[in-house]
Amino acid sequence: MRVLAFLAGLSAAPALACAPDPDALALTPEATASLVAYATLAPGRLSQPFEMQLVFCGEDAPAIQRVEVSAIMPAHQHGMNYEPVVTALDDGRFSVSGMVFHMPGSWQVQVAAFGDGEPVFYTLEVEAR
Repeated sequence: MRVLAFLAGLSAAPALACAPDPDALALTPEATASLVAYATLAPGRLSQPFEMQLVFCGEDAPAIQRVEVSAIMPAHQHGMNYEPVVTALDDGRFSVSGMVFHMPGSWQVQVAAFGDGEPVFYTLEVEAR
């Protein structure tokens, strides 16, 4: 599977508290967010599980306690057939396993980050082929 990611826009961030992978893709926050988020995808073939790494950058990144991840195909009004497993690493970093794009087309990865305050929501547009 070939994955192309396109971004709706990248917000300028204050000094980052982390250095994301050079291949990382910026996630688009739903609203103004104090943290910038990046994803590194390691996709395989269509309908095969793959992993994704998430990193949150900013002063409050270590306060992120839990992350939920899902993906939907907006054009088809359905999500993945599997529920991914999120593992907290350290300093605002998370590993996501069990991601499966089971159909070719446009997918929207949805990320919810939970910390001390209100959750922050992010998206990443991905084209699966």
